[in-house]
Order: sequence, then C-alpha cells, then structure tokens
Amino acid sequence: MGKAIRANEHDTYCAQKLSPMLPHAKFWRSERDAVALPSPTNIVPFAGRIGANQEFSVDAKNNCTQIELLQKFPDAAPWIPLRDALSLRHILQPELWKAATIEAVGVGLGELVNTLATRALVPSLLGGLTAILVLPLLIFATGPVSGAHLNPTITFATFFARLATLPRAILYFMVPGCYIDSTKVSTGSAFALEFTTDFALIFLSFGVGLDPRQRSVFGPALGPIFVGIVLGMCTFVTGFSRIGYTGFSFSASVHAYGSGSGGWDTAYSRARAALDKLSQTEKVGIVTGVTWEGGPCVGNTYAPSSIDYPSLCLQDSPLGIRFANPVTAFPAGINAGATWDRSLLYARGAAMGQEAKGLGVHVQLGPVAGPLGKNPNGGRNWEGFSVDPYLSGVAMEETIQGMQDSGVQACAKHWLGNEQEHNRDTMSSNIGDRAAHELYVWPFMNAVKANVASVMCSYNKVNETWACESDAILNELMKKELGFPGYVVSDWNAQHTTVNSALAGLDMTMPGSDFNSPPGSIFWGSNLAKAVADGSVPQSRLDNMVTRILAAWYLLDQDQGYPEVSFSSWDGGKATVDVTGDHASVVRTVARDSIVLLKNAGNALPLRRPKTLAIIGDDAAVSPDGPNACSDRGCNNGTLAMGWGSGTAQFPYLVSPLDAIQVQAKRDGTKIIQSTTDSTTDAASAAAAAQTAVVFINSDSGEGYITVEGNAGDRNNLDPWHNGNELVKAVAAVNKHVIVVVHSVGTVTLETILALPSVKAIVWAGLPGQESGNALVDVLYGAVSPSGKLPYTIAKAAADYGATWNDAQVDDFTEGLFVDYRHFDQNGITPRYEFGYGLSYTKFAYNGIAVDIVARAGPSTGKVVPGGPADLFKSVGTISTTIRNTGKVAGAEVAQLYIGLPNSVPGTPPKQLRGFQKLRLEPRQSSRATFELTRRDLSYWDVATQKWVVPSGTFRVYVGSSSRDIRQHGSFTVGRSWGN
Repeated sequence: MGKAIRANEHDTYCAQKLSPMLPHAKFWRSERDAVALPSPTNIVPFAGRIGANQEFSVDAKNNCTQIELLQKFPDAAPWIPLRDALSLRHILQPELWKAATIEAVGVGLGELVNTLATRALVPSLLGGLTAILVLPLLIFATGPVSGAHLNPTITFATFFARLATLPRAILYFMVPGCYIDSTKVSTGSAFALEFTTDFALIFLSFGVGLDPRQRSVFGPALGPIFVGIVLGMCTFVTGFSRIGYTGFSFSASVHAYGSGSGGWDTAYSRARAALDKLSQTEKVGIVTGVTWEGGPCVGNTYAPSSIDYPSLCLQDSPLGIRFANPVTAFPAGINAGATWDRSLLYARGAAMGQEAKGLGVHVQLGPVAGPLGKNPNGGRNWEGFSVDPYLSGVAMEETIQGMQDSGVQACAKHWLGNEQEHNRDTMSSNIGDRAAHELYVWPFMNAVKANVASVMCSYNKVNETWACESDAILNELMKKELGFPGYVVSDWNAQHTTVNSALAGLDMTMPGSDFNSPPGSIFWGSNLAKAVADGSVPQSRLDNMVTRILAAWYLLDQDQGYPEVSFSSWDGGKATVDVTGDHASVVRTVARDSIVLLKNAGNALPLRRPKTLAIIGDDAAVSPDGPNACSDRGCNNGTLAMGWGSGTAQFPYLVSPLDAIQVQAKRDGTKIIQSTTDSTTDAASAAAAAQTAVVFINSDSGEGYITVEGNAGDRNNLDPWHNGNELVKAVAAVNKHVIVVVHSVGTVTLETILALPSVKAIVWAGLPGQESGNALVDVLYGAVSPSGKLPYTIAKAAADYGATWNDAQVDDFTEGLFVDYRHFDQNGITPRYEFGYGLSYTKFAYNGIAVDIVARAGPSTGKVVPGGPADLFKSVGTISTTIRNTGKVAGAEVAQLYIGLPNSVPGTPPKQLRGFQKLRLEPRQSSRATFELTRRDLSYWDVATQKWVVPSGTFRVYVGSSSRDIRQHGSFTVGRSWGN
C-alpha cells in the first residue's frame, strides 16, 4: 500500500519489528488515523483502530512498546496522538472520504429499513427487533471500510477515546442524526432520552465491541451481533417511552407512532397508569362536560387534580376555529374536496391543526364525512368533501393526518346517517346494511385508519335507535368492526339516557347540560356515578371511557407542553396570540385549485385585458355590514365564502371578487363598471356599457338551528338565490360576452343560464374562504389554469337526483347504493355536468393503460386493525396510464380510476371511483398516473357473511378525466379462491 516513512533509526527498528506482523502497513509519525490492517477477516465494529480495511496511526518514536499488544490483538491499534487527532489538514485525503461515503451508505440503508418498519406501523418492540437484525448486517457490510460507526454517539466516543481523528469525526457526524417531532415530544424530554440512551449505548458498545480484550471472548463475529442487541434495546426503550423522538441509532421506528398502532399501544399503557391514580369523581368528570358556557370553549371537561391533565377544550369547526379571532377562515370542505389534491388536503388540515393547537384547543370538531351528501339540497353538505365515499375517505384521511401531525385531536363527524337538517333531532335514518358500509361507513374507515382521536355521534336515530346510544353502530360497528381505539363524544345534547348511552359505547357527553336548562339537567355527572355505584353501569365501562379519552390525549403527546387556552368563546373570542402565520397562502391555493370551469365557449377565459368590465351582483362584494355581521354567518348578504351554522369561523378579512378584480384592472388599465346589488335594472345598465360582464350569483345553506330567507338549514330548492337566473338574463340581454361565477354550497341547476347564448363561461367557485377574490382572479386572468373537478353531479333538473330531504320522521334511504353519479349511471340519466368534471385552459391526452392486478376472491380476514381487517388494506397491484399536456400552457389534470365489479355481484353500480391522481404538467410534458388498489377497492359488503368480499369474475377498468369522460378501458379477472 506504499513505501514506509522512517523518521530515524529508532523508527526503522520499529518498522522492521512490525513489518512481519503487518507486511502491507504504512508507518509515519502522527500523519493520520489511517493505515491498513492485513487481515480481511478481523472485523470488529466502530473504532478507527479496528476493522479489516481500517487504518491507524503509529507514532514510531513512542509506540514501539505497544508491539506486543498488536501481536496479541492485531485489531487494536494504539491511541492517536492528541495533536494529530485534532488536526484538520487530513480532511482532503481520499481514503477518509471513501470511508465517509461507505458510512453514509450504511446509515442510509438503516434509515430505509426503519422507515419501512414505520410505514408498516409496527410497535416499538418490533422496531427494536428490526434494529437487532439489521444493524449487525450493516456493521459486517460497512465495517471493513468505514468502521461502521453508524451513529454520532459512537463517533463522539471514539474521538474522545483518541481512536479517530477530528476530520473523521466531523464527516461521520454529518451523516446520521437524531430527529425530533416537536408536536409529539418536547426538547427537554428528547434531551433526557438522548443522554440516557447515549450513556447506555456507549457503555455497552464499548464493552462488547470496542474493548480489544473482548475479542478473545466473543470472537470477531459476535461483537457486531451484541452491538445490534444493544441498539435494539435502546430503540425499544425510547420508542416505548416517548413518541416523536427518533434517529437511526436509537429509535428510527418510533417517530410515526403518534399515528400508528404502536402509538395507541404506548398511549394506552400511559392511560392505564394514569387511570389508577384517579378517584371515581375525577373519572366521571373526565367523561362529562362542564355545561354549556361553563368553560372557555364550546365543550369543556373537568380537570382532575390527581394527574397532570387539563380541562379538555373541544372547539368547532371543520374550516377554522369558531368563536375565536384572529383565526384563518379556510375554504369549506366541499372546496377542499374539489381540489382532488392529496397534498392540499393535508396542508389545509395541518394549517388548521396548527391554529387549534396554538390557541390551546385540544380537540377540533372536524373533519366531516356525515352528511355524505345523498340529498343534493342537504344543509350541511358543504362541510364535508364529496358525495363519493372514496373521495371523501381520502380527504378525511389526509385532513386528519395533517391536523394530528400538528398536535390537535381530530374529531370525525357526524356518525351516522345525518343526511338532512329537517327533523334531525327526531328522525330515523333507516339504512340498509350494504349501503351503510359501502357509502356512509366507508369514509369513516379511512378516518379510523388515520388514527383519528375521536368520533362524534349524531343527533338522529339510526334504524330506530338514537345514534348516541346505539350498541349496533358504536360498540359493534365503530369499535369492534372498525377497530376504533379512540373515544366517541356526543354531538351537543344528542345524549338521551344515562345508562343506555354508557352501555352502548358513548365515552364523553357534551356539553354536559342542555343549552337552556340549569346544570342539574344532565345525564352523566352525578347520575353516572350513581349508575356505576348501583351496578347499572359496570365500573369497567367507566374505566374504559376514561382510558380511551386519556389514550387519545397521550397519543398526540398533549401532555408535553401543550399551550393553555388563549381565548373565550363567550366574550368575543379575542385571542392573546396570533396563530394565523402564513396560512393565507394555503387558503388561496386551496381556493384557487378548487375552482371548476364548467363552460368556456370560444375561449372566453382567461380574460385578456378588457377595456371595460362590468362587475354585477350582490355576491361580488362584501356586505356593507362586514363579513361577520350575522352570528354564525346566518345570513346571505354580500359575497358568499362559507355556509352558516356551527361549522363556521370568523373572517379576519374577506377579499371580495370586486376588490381583487379592481386591483387587476388597475394593472391592466381596465375600466370597472359595477352594480353590486341584485337589481336587474341596475345590472342591465352596467352591462350595456361594458365589453365584458361578470355576474355573481350564489346559493346558501347551513345548520338547522338558523333559518335564512325561509331555508331552515336545508335548501328549499336548487335554484340560485336572490333571483339569480333573472339577474343573468337581464345582463345577457344587453351584453354578448357574459361570464357567470357561482358561489354555492353545492349543486345549482343552471339550465336557465345555459340557454342564454350570451353566456360564454361559467365558473363554480364554491365556498372559498377569506382569499375568495384573489383565488378567483388567479383563474379568471390566467395566472393559473383551472384544475378543480366537481365533487358531485350537476343535474339538468332537481328531480334527476332521485333523492331529497323530507319532512317525515323516517328516511328509509330507498336509493340504496345509487347516490349521485351511481344513480345517473344506473338509470341512464344524462347529467348537465358529471361527477369529476372540470375544464382547463389546456388539453390532456391519455395514452395506453397498464393493468397489473393480482388478487384472489374471498372474504376479508386477519386481525382487526384501526380501519377494519388488516388484509382489507393490502395492495393488490396497480393500474397506470400516461398523460400528456398537449396544449400551450401549464395545467393540472386529475386522472380518475373507476372500477366496475363483476356481474356476479347483483345490485352494484356500473362503476365506482377507486383512485385519482393530480398531475401538474408543463406544455408538451408527459407523466405517468399510477393508481394503487387494495382489496377494499375490489370488495363489496356481503350482508349474509357480514364480511367484505372480493368477488370472482371480470372487473372492468375505466380511466379518464371524469366519470363520463373515459379515455382508457381495461379489465382483469379474479379467480375463485380454493374452496370457494
């Protein structure tokens, strides 16, 4: 490996004496920590002085006395002289960079393995076992070149033990690391864990791997194995004790346990330990609200003194924090769903969660999967994401993960069958078993799979039993079948009994007493204590309620420095902190990417610097009384950016379309002529003087405790409000270039407007939140191409839907599985704009389809995990296609996958959404859209066996731009399982 350097005769003597033992070694005085050892089999981990290709320094003048040691232990080199150890002049030596590169490869492989372990949601014990198995392999593989530190702690120790130089330590320190999820573990706790496990790792690793004397005991192979065991122990200990702390060396499989099965295991262990310290009174207080307006939040529990646990703060809403300011008013759920963009769904959830945590809210009451939206005029449909259970399920999962990654508990609501506001407190939703599972339960499965902390039971009855005291839907369906480990909280005053609700599976009652009744009007509290005392409610049931609530709290590590509540819902909600950050950019992006271009005749859009532009309609401008003039947004004055009810938030500001267009018009030199009332006379006058006219119309709805313009929550019809059809007709009569913008809570019939030749473009903007105008201008003027897709079907007539709210005390859900586009497809009805529809300023071509599905017919099996049977979420393969932007501008296309089940499954819709992917493409750019399918995606609910079943036969595959615009077809066959 090179000619030896001899400093003097003494050096020559030493070199001669050492040469027979190390014939290929180099010797020089204090040059570096790298000289090769001769034997490729002497592999002992970690130090610069050991390993087959490890190199070491020999100070020939001072270290001849250590020749005997080297003869006994060839892998044990003498210490590096301190001056040489601290020198940085060797940083450019190629050998050192080679070693650092190999070290990086080893660490990277270790991170990959542990990341995959985390993806599999393994508990910390299995994470430790993974480290025990993987680390020895990595030590054997990388040790001959790098020494296989694989850990900054080992590097730190070997440097201070003068077994490695400073350049080596610096490079090795840059490779691995410790990672902290600050939403799950405090810096102080992480430091304590780091210090403790560092000591254990150094002490034990030196004992089994670094001490050359142990080689005679363990041999060259057992050292790495023992070191792997040491690491596995540290991984298990840290993963078991603190969620959110990770580094490859200690607990790389731990960092996601806040949202994995291991997280629930840890949370339950901590919850049970806390339970043992509580008195009976404290247990009852944890499950019972303190009464309406009894605390700063809309829902509050009693704080026990025996453990460090606060009065839990539960606060609306699913689009921002209600009754607080300043907060961000996010786009409604229906707009988030219209983006069809997983990353934006997550980002919106994360931003909302950050604000909730910042204000001290422990539980944010959202997101919403019920109502699903079977009735197109249902009052609260806009709070949810889509009438399709697959799209709604993906949106639930992404939103919950975003919220809970930010540290707040999400609460999935309303469970179950709460599809209308009329008679919601008294009516029964009688849902067939198959329809219940395949439509209304489906998105809640995603919520539970995402480890949602809590679920809210609804006001209505389900199959003649109150939802909040139904053993069938709480204990059997939610907790047993779906494997839900969190807690069920009642909607506010949706509880009806003391004992039945407890036995049925309700875990927390809110708000604790009736809104307008004295504190004594309460079902739990002292009444629950009496029921437990007399045996009507078992002690184990109360303990289970408390354990579930505490476990959800520990799951999110809300015991680690969680902020105090910084506002009061009852005195104007002024917060002592500003939590809005840069969330306006999230609002604008979600609002912009949710806009659906319905019509664009003659490329009327984007606008190209018109000389004159008329802005028409009350919906174009903010109400003169301000955006928050009506309590819970319970009026329709000015531009519409959210519905009404408890699912609202206060606007910190509201950028109206008129405001934003005026800013753009000033840049373009466009003259604005405005008529911001719904007067047809004023509208016609303004439109007649303009080159182009933009007319704003809307349709509003909300929660049933507020009636707006004769609409008691649910809409009376699907027509535009404020005589919107007549307003557009008046404008179209005098202007030949009309653009209509629709702000609505859901579908609106547009036939009257579409019959007008002057209407060149129609834009659905939904409920876009505080950045309404800015987002709209981005699309109207072509800063971005519209990319939203309809999350529901727009029919030609209201009767085409086949479902509407009713004023009876029972809804028998007679439409079964055939809701929205399923109904249209099944009955051969042509919609005006189908589910998934949306135009762009560019064009997209779909080329080819690849179907790679391998599945076996049969029922779901395996252990129940959060969401359902484990194998239900097992991948069965992929379907893919190539999409090309054939236009001249950049754009985004939502590729959609629909699956038709075999004909052997009777009563099944012709096709159902089972995948989507949003691709952003530059002009002429192509990309592959790939849809991964699970067994659930191919299954139907078999009522006879009470299982999800993959049928045998030929499955039809449809890939396209909407539910009707199918560009590629395919199929695959699933054979019968053995024994079927």
